[in-house]
Amino acid sequence: MSTPSGLKVGLIKPHLEYADELYQLIASSREHLSKFAWAAALDLAGVKQFISSAKGLCLIRINHDKIVGCLEFRDMPNEYTQQVGYWIGKDYAGQGIMKQALSLGVCSGFIDQRLFACIKEDNKASAAVLHSNGFVEGEHVDGWVTYRRIVGRPRIDPWLIVG
Repeated sequence: MSTPSGLKVGLIKPHLEYADELYQLIASSREHLSKFAWAAALDLAGVKQFISSAKGLCLIRINHDKIVGCLEFRDMPNEYTQQVGYWIGKDYAGQGIMKQALSLGVCSGFIDQRLFACIKEDNKASAAVLHSNGFVEGEHVDGWVTYRRIVGRPRIDPWLIVG
């Protein structure tokens, strides 16, 4: 998939070989990612642990060569079976990359039937990403808003069509 500016967006499996590049992206985007508690203290060893242990994690890549963020589908023990989480490096925000990455993840079969995402009410960029991918705004609680989407079950191995 491509963004309006022509960047080709893809999702790749996380491997330890990408740890250095991912760490450099996080380090160069710490202020931009400061809303996430993990971003302040994550070091290279932490990135390697994250890559090794995360289930449902996809690295976001542009133009087949540069990692620019992460997209994750986490299993949750409630009626909405997976939570969507994502972030993008500061130099890549606002270019339509996350919209395309989430679309790829939802359409490619990385997810189960029901999804939800929880974002800060003032995070207009993330709200736009979710709306553009068919998520419906839900309840507002203590400055947070929940979005939900129901999708069909995957029919194929998602790694056959992305990478």
